[in-house]
Amino acid sequence: MLLPAHCTSGGEALLAELSGDELRALYPRDLLDSPAGSAMRREALQRRLATVRRRGCATNFEESERGIVAVGVCVRDTAGRAVAGLATAVPSARCTRADVPALAKAVRAAAEAATADL
Repeated sequence: MLLPAHCTSGGEALLAELSGDELRALYPRDLLDSPAGSAMRREALQRRLATVRRRGCATNFEESERGIVAVGVCVRDTAGRAVAGLATAVPSARCTRADVPALAKAVRAAAEAATADL
């Protein structure tokens, strides 16, 4: 299944790396479609991405797939540039918001290992 970047945790982690101008170029329309049938305004996405930057990870609580929670981060090259998004997904029945820090730590460790292999 192919989903827009703004609908996935790995995609949001990558989008959070973009400048405002780059984001507007990628999303020229104010209203962004989502596979769940709900639309998101670009301004709402910008607020979400600010939260991703603050936290250092993106989260998705059943927003793109019912029953699935995901946490995503960026894989960086040796210069520190984001080159890929990496996410883990777990059943929502086994994950609460309190579990996010541990999931984020595990995904960050995997991303750092991937960076080391580049």
